[in-house]
Amino acid sequence: MSLRAALPTVLLCALPLLAQEPNAPQSAKPPSEVEVKLWIKQLGDFHFLVRQQASDKLTAAGLEALPQLQEATKHRDPEVVSRAWRIIEQWGGEGKVPAILFKLSADSAPIRAAAADQLGKMGAKAKDAIPALADATTKDESDVVRVCAREALKTIQSTAALRLEVVDLDTPAAVDREVRYRIEIANDGTAPATTARVVINLPANIELSRVEGPNFRRDGGRIASIPQTLDPGVKLQWEVYGKTVKAGELPVIVELFADQLAAPLRDTKKSLILAPVPKNDE
Repeated sequence: MSLRAALPTVLLCALPLLAQEPNAPQSAKPPSEVEVKLWIKQLGDFHFLVRQQASDKLTAAGLEALPQLQEATKHRDPEVVSRAWRIIEQWGGEGKVPAILFKLSADSAPIRAAAADQLGKMGAKAKDAIPALADATTKDESDVVRVCAREALKTIQSTAALRLEVVDLDTPAAVDREVRYRIEIANDGTAPATTARVVINLPANIELSRVEGPNFRRDGGRIASIPQTLDPGVKLQWEVYGKTVKAGELPVIVELFADQLAAPLRDTKKSLILAPVPKNDE
C-alpha cells in the first residue's frame, strides 16, 4: 500500500496547508489556461483534500477544461489519469456530447462501444456526433464498436425533432379587446412523432372566443388537440382568439406532448392586459 493511501484522513485534515485552501470558486468567469494546468497538476498532489478540491474546480470549469483533461488521461501518474477520466465520465453522464466523443476515441473498445451506445440513446440531441460516429462505422478496429456506431447513427438520424412556437399577436392590449395567439408545432426530424398533441391553457382573465385549426377540443379556457402522428416535415397551426376581461400580466401556457418526448415541450407567454384609461369629466 502506498504512503498516500495509508496516511490517515484525520492527519490530512489537520495539515495547515489544507486548512487554508479555499473551496472551488463559483465565478462565472472561465478559468485561464494557467489555472487549469495548476488544477491538473494538483490532481496528483500528496494530500487528498488538495486532489479533491482540484477535481471540484475542474468539474466546475466545464468543457473549457476538456482539452487539457484529455491530455491528462495520458499522464504518468495513475491518480491524475483516474481523476481526469472520472471528470470526463461525469460530463458524459450529463449528456455533454464533446466529453462522450472523447470516450469514443478511447483506447479501450468497451469504452468506445459504450460511448456510441450512449450517443444513440440521446437521439437528436447527439446530432453533432454524427461525423465521428460515421467514421467509427468503417474505421474502428472493433466489430462491436462498429455495430454500436451504426445503431447509434440509425437512431440519431431517424429521430423526431419536435418544435413548438407560440406567438402573441396582439398584446399589450386593453381590457375588453380581442387578442390572438398563434401556436405552431413542427417535426423537423426524419421520423414520425406519434400521439403528438398540444394543450393550450388560457388564464381566467382571457375569455376564449374561438379556435381556428385542425382537430381540437375545447373545455373552458383549455384547448387540446386530438393526438395524431406528425410526419417529418409536417407543421400544424392553431389560432386562438380571446377577449380580455381583466387587467394584469397573464400567462398563456402551451405544452406539446408526444411519445418521443421524455417531457413535454412548454412555452409560456405572459400577456400584458392594460386597465382602461378613465375619461376625464369636463
